[in-house]
Amino acid sequence: MDDDGWDPRLDWVLWEVELLAWRETGGDGAE
Repeated sequence: MDDDGWDPRLDWVLWEVELLAWRETGGDGAE
């Protein structure tokens, strides 16, 4: 995959999704 075409905002979205999932499980589902 070409990093030059990667949108930094996608990284933020993925981070937000992981944070929400972590909150939903109370931290128990974190890897």
